[in-house]
Amino acid sequence: MTVMVAISEAAKARADALVLSGRYESIEHAIEAGLSQLDLEDDEVDLDALSPEDRAAVEEGLADIAAGRVIPAEQVYAELRARFGSSGA
Repeated sequence: MTVMVAISEAAKARADALVLSGRYESIEHAIEAGLSQLDLEDDEVDLDALSPEDRAAVEEGLADIAAGRVIPAEQVYAELRARFGSSGA
C-alpha cells in the first residue's frame, strides 16, 4: 500500500542522508525503522507508574546490575536445565 505524507525539508534531508550513507535502502525503510523505534519506546516501563514496591524492586535490580551482581545467562540456563530438564527445543 502506498501512502503519501508531507515531511519537513529537514526530515527529508535526514532521511536522504541515511539512504545515501547506505544505512537504509530507501526513505521508506528509514521511516519504517523510525516507527519501529517508536514501538520499542512505547514498550518501555514508566517507573513512575509502578507501585512503590515494584519500583523499589526494579531499582534494586538496576543497582545490582550497576554493581556487577549478575549471573551470566548461560549459567542460569544450565541451572534451569538441571532442575527442570531440557525442553528439547
